[in-house]
Amino acid sequence: VKFTQASRNFIAAAKADSTTREEQDEDDPPKSIAAVAALYDRHPALKQAITSAGMTTQEYTAFMMSMFQAGMAAWSVEQQQGKFDKVPAGIPHENIRFYQRHQAELQRVGEELRALEGKTPPEQEDSLSRR
Repeated sequence: VKFTQASRNFIAAAKADSTTREEQDEDDPPKSIAAVAALYDRHPALKQAITSAGMTTQEYTAFMMSMFQAGMAAWSVEQQQGKFDKVPAGIPHENIRFYQRHQAELQRVGEELRALEGKTPPEQEDSLSRR
């Protein structure tokens, strides 16, 4: 719930201030969770968007990156008929299981956030690219 609200707030703040998006789209993007959190901390509107939902920028970034990584790994596990033996070292199996248990909700939240950003849902992008 906190992550979803922080993300809604974040998108609204980023839309309101184009300089935040310009810095995020630099050729040399942040390479760590700490660097991404520091980027958000440098922009008072982004920091406020996240912290007003009850998360620190570090917590927000760590959760966002963890769920992205867990989602990719969950797909790999699915391709291996539920086996975890090909999951790269360093990806906690408990994160993958969390993602699997909450996949429908995480996908719904992702779709909501993409819509707020004005982005096409992934399945529509796939069908458009096949034309």
